[in-house]
Amino acid sequence: MADLAARARRLSVPIEAVELCAGLVDLHVIPELGRRWLGLNPAQDRGDSRWPRPFFGHVDWPRLRAAGVGAVGYDWTPSPFGQGERRWSALEAAFRFARAQVDATDGVRWASVESALSDDASLALMPTVQGGHAFEAGLGALDGPIGRWLTRVTLVHLTRGPIGASSAPGGGSGGLTEMGCRLVDALVRNQIAVDLAHASPRTFDDALREVPLHLPVVVTHTGASDVRPHWRNVTRAQVRAIADRGGVVGVMLHGPFLARWPCPGPEVVADHVEALRQAGGAQVVALGSDFDGFILPVHGLHGADHWPRLTAALLRRGWSADEVRGLVCDNWRRTWRRIRPPATYVAA
Repeated sequence: MADLAARARRLSVPIEAVELCAGLVDLHVIPELGRRWLGLNPAQDRGDSRWPRPFFGHVDWPRLRAAGVGAVGYDWTPSPFGQGERRWSALEAAFRFARAQVDATDGVRWASVESALSDDASLALMPTVQGGHAFEAGLGALDGPIGRWLTRVTLVHLTRGPIGASSAPGGGSGGLTEMGCRLVDALVRNQIAVDLAHASPRTFDDALREVPLHLPVVVTHTGASDVRPHWRNVTRAQVRAIADRGGVVGVMLHGPFLARWPCPGPEVVADHVEALRQAGGAQVVALGSDFDGFILPVHGLHGADHWPRLTAALLRRGWSADEVRGLVCDNWRRTWRRIRPPATYVAA
């Protein structure tokens, strides 16, 4: 309790706001980018988060554990350039390296090997891929060990590719390609979540039609167009479509996507969370920071230990403790149980 009180004082929030963040699930962090480009080791503590850091250095495993985070989507983003075989080799190498680090680090585990729903005190890494073009060399790889590791694949990223069109400028106006349809089928077959973050409107709609109606679809990191009209954010209709399938929409923390820069702070993130709740209900909201993903974080939410500032803002707006816990972790847990029931877990 003393530690909670100290955190609450440091963040200028009530203790309840800190308590509600226990076991938090962040659906999208990308420490692999910093490792690949700058040699940053996610297993090493890089200091506190008192001062905003642009682009990288927002999270590492020791700081995530110290903040009480329960699980993160540990993402690998393949380059849009080069041959499919090279991307596949890089993906295998990245996950081998990360898994070796996990095996050598106390208090960190692969979520898909055991259970993404565990309540133990360790930090669970949920291996994910941002960009289905990683599997251009062959979708059969998803039926092997990589498929048993993965919890989620984001179909497209920032460029037009073999899977479908992106929502980004220049990302194309088309929809899901024939290969994209086969990728979605492979993800469904292997109980891997289909993520529609970055998808163009047509790709979004095509993917929803391709996934069986009884299965959830997710958008892991985005904002609400009702608050900030932007190519990166989802519309009210898209939120409703995800909610109708039992999926979740994660709110990201890249300030320029959430508000005109400079971003005013945690209250604008609360605005986006509330807009998502209004569009799809309290069970659709989740968190997907995009930490270490070359972002400019919202001031006051520039590290994993700052999430209580968001929960405090929501409590001030009248959110119940159960609704806040849904945002923090319970909504994703419910969705994940439907995508991959615990009884189906196998060792990778």
